[in-house]
Amino acid sequence: MQVIVRKLTLAAVLLLVAGWTVGAWAQNTDAGTIPSGTLTSLVAEIRALRLAVEQSGRAQSQAQALGAYLSVQQVRLSQLSGQRDDARREVGSLNDQFQALTIQASQLEEQGSTLVDPNQRGELQRVLGETKRRRQQIASRLQAAQTREGELDQLMQTEEARWTELAGRLEQTTRR
Repeated sequence: MQVIVRKLTLAAVLLLVAGWTVGAWAQNTDAGTIPSGTLTSLVAEIRALRLAVEQSGRAQSQAQALGAYLSVQQVRLSQLSGQRDDARREVGSLNDQFQALTIQASQLEEQGSTLVDPNQRGELQRVLGETKRRRQQIASRLQAAQTREGELDQLMQTEEARWTELAGRLEQTTRR
């Protein structure tokens, strides 16, 4: 942005200098005529200034557009980061539940080996079966959550690369 401001300031100063120069020559020459070589060089300089101002305007428009894209990309990254954090918490919670159910099933199996009463053994087998069923459900949900977390990790990497590329393009545009 500073480069653009400098270029525009330079263009304005050169236009002022060119105007003063033309005015001074007009006052100091006979009948207000200016040598043709000088006039040609002034016209060329003014055209060069016009091109510089146009290029600065285009560069400024590009920088603004890239800045807007960069802002949108930052919002996208923030959303994905939140989703990934949620997925990680879910994986952690499901993993804890899975481990707790595994320990519970192991303890129930241990207890079952010491029980003699068929009624108690039958109840324990029912509770053990329910525990194993819940553990299997948690395992399925855990696998799905881990898959989702992996997908979000990959998506984050892709979006971060896109953000980095846009930031690089913005930096190149502002250096011109």
